[in-house]
Amino acid sequence: MGRGRPASYLWDLGDGGRLEGPEVTHAYNSTGDFTVRVAGCNEVSRSEAWLNVTVKRRVRGLIVNASCTVVPLNGSMSFSTSLEAGSDVRYSWVLCDRCTPISGGPAISLHLPLRGHLQYHRHS
Repeated sequence: MGRGRPASYLWDLGDGGRLEGPEVTHAYNSTGDFTVRVAGCNEVSRSEAWLNVTVKRRVRGLIVNASCTVVPLNGSMSFSTSLEAGSDVRYSWVLCDRCTPISGGPAISLHLPLRGHLQYHRHS
C-alpha cells in the first residue's frame, strides 16, 4: 500500500463548471455538446481523460391528433403529433393489428381496414 497522499481530481465540465473529487455530479443548464475533462494527479504523476457529452431537451407536452375518430371501412385517416419541447425526437407508430413498429416522423397516414388500436411512442 502506498504511503503518499491520495490522488486529487479536477473536473472541467465544458460549460464553465469546475468540480473536485474522484466522483462528481453536475446538471447542465443549456443544450449542446460539451467536452468533460478530468485531470488526476498525485505526488509523482499526472493523467488526463476526456469525454464528449451531448445535452438534449426532454420531450414535454406530447399531443396526438387524428383527422377523424370514426372512419368508414376502406377509408383513410391521418395522425399527427405536437410537442411543447424536445430535441432530436424520434417517432415510432405501432399498429396493433400488426404489432410492428413503423419508424417515421411526427405524422402518419393510414388506409383502412385496420383492426385493433394505435399505439404511439416517442423517444428522445
